[in-house]
Amino acid sequence: MPRGVQSGLSWLTILRKRDAFRAAFAGFEIPAVAEFGDPDVARLLADSAIVRNRAKVEAAIANARGFRFVGPTTAYALMQACGIVNDHLAGCAVRRAVEAERGLALAALA
Repeated sequence: MPRGVQSGLSWLTILRKRDAFRAAFAGFEIPAVAEFGDPDVARLLADSAIVRNRAKVEAAIANARGFRFVGPTTAYALMQACGIVNDHLAGCAVRRAVEAERGLALAALA
């Protein structure tokens, strides 16, 4: 969830607000956030512990059922998270771990 909210802001700002986002957005439980309505939007816009941008708040709720306020940066981050893109440097232990996981996933699909 914080990736879409980060747009235009520094990651440090978002990371410092991570616990507040988690509390405000029902622990990031997708079914719960998908049920948010107008009273929840008003509550979130009044919460000074998070980023109070109406477009970003409404997009976070809508994204619990689909995609809105999603651009190339968010799409690329999704590809990284899924292991489609591996940007770790050669020789990095994490790169090897991502490649190993990707191999297991491809084997499971075969």
